Amino acid sequence: MPSAKKTRQPRAVFCLSCILFVCNTKRVNAQTGSIWNFIGNVATCEGRNNCQQAISDCQDQGYAVDMAPDNSIYCISCIKGMTMNKQPASGGQSNWNCEDCPAGTYRISAESHNDCQNCPVNTDSPPRSHSTGACVEECAIGNTLSESGECVECIAGKYKASIGNHECDSCNAGTFSTDVGATSVSLCRQCPEHTNSIEGSDEQIDCKCIPGTSGDNGGPTCTPCGMGQYQPDLGRSRCYPCAPDTYLNITGQKDSKDCLKCPDKTSSVIQSTSESQCICDPGTSGANGGPFCHHCEEGKYQERTNSETCEMCREGTYLNTTGMKSSDDCNLCELGRYQHERGKSHCNLCASGTYLNITGGSAASDCISCPSNAGNSTPGSIDMTDCKCNPGTSGVDGGPICNLCEIGKFTDVSGVSICSPTTTVCPPGQYADSLNTCTSCPMSYNATFLTTAYSTGTSIVGCIQLLMT
Repeated sequence: MPSAKKTRQPRAVFCLSCILFVCNTKRVNAQTGSIWNFIGNVATCEGRNNCQQAISDCQDQGYAVDMAPDNSIYCISCIKGMTMNKQPASGGQSNWNCEDCPAGTYRISAESHNDCQNCPVNTDSPPRSHSTGACVEECAIGNTLSESGECVECIAGKYKASIGNHECDSCNAGTFSTDVGATSVSLCRQCPEHTNSIEGSDEQIDCKCIPGTSGDNGGPTCTPCGMGQYQPDLGRSRCYPCAPDTYLNITGQKDSKDCLKCPDKTSSVIQSTSESQCICDPGTSGANGGPFCHHCEEGKYQERTNSETCEMCREGTYLNTTGMKSSDDCNLCELGRYQHERGKSHCNLCASGTYLNITGGSAASDCISCPSNAGNSTPGSIDMTDCKCNPGTSGVDGGPICNLCEIGKFTDVSGVSICSPTTTVCPPGQYADSLNTCTSCPMSYNATFLTTAYSTGTSIVGCIQLLMT
């Protein structure tokens, strides 16, 4: 009988007249768990007798059918313990994958496409099981399956609330359980106040003091850190004090940054608990001694802390800077100066005609008067040599030891060492004095002589000569 006409069409069309050629070639992919059995080839009609029937037989036995890129047709199954999963693929084709049988099921044969079978009631099996022997009795609540295959009680810190061979669950952080074989999360007890624990804790001593608290041995009995203290860590037995120059007025703080800095120009001792403990620094003062302070002004200082006022520099001293901390900062008045008051920023100059050759003058009377005939000194003079001869006098180096100019000589400026001859011609009854100024002759026994005084007299000598005639 002539064979049916072959057609070369898309892979979905099968050769209908070919001999049954089932499973004579087998490929097993150990990595994916799939088994491929060759049936025939669509393009060549390899084997010639009803190839479609072979495909149907393959499907009837529970196998999957798929076509390789070379048009070969395969009857597909999976190894024991795995099952077929068909997933959509691109181009309208199918993608057959083998997957593990899930826990609690098994698959015995690789020669069929049967689904994974459920284990008997109250038994369980691991994934990819391939026999009923893998289905073992499930562990009761509070028990789990050990590595040796036996059910054992959950250890302290864990519990199991359902039947099965899965692992026990850990108590949550912040709880603990001392019970072995615990069957409920309710048996995980809450840690005491101000404490925490890690997951699976099995004793109350695992509950450690949280940051911001402390207690003996770091827990489980803990209290918040007091004011002026902080604690950044878990499980500490003591809190740390806030550093000097800071304070903290609330409890239970966790970080040194929680300690507040004292206001400017103030300081505090370690572990201060209030801003009022921030007191004025040396060199400052303020109401109640702090915490709001300002620098001592010029002429004043403060050596102590916590002061409401600053001290004044004593007489004979001055201070022209602010914020000073010691009486040693007060400067003695310099030579030629004095200060008769306290708390001043400068010293006064000794007056003209005086001098002061020591420091620390505390009164105007400390300034020394220049010698007679040498009262011409500038303000703030510092030595007797600064006293210069008065006009009409002269002396070595112009002073300070000075004498009146001789008769017939004069000087009208200060600080000269030699007087000059008188040059002025005065009218009758007058004479040229040591300043070269015409001055009336002194009163005589007979005043009428004044009108007939030597008319060209250049000194008091002329007056005297007139009286003697």
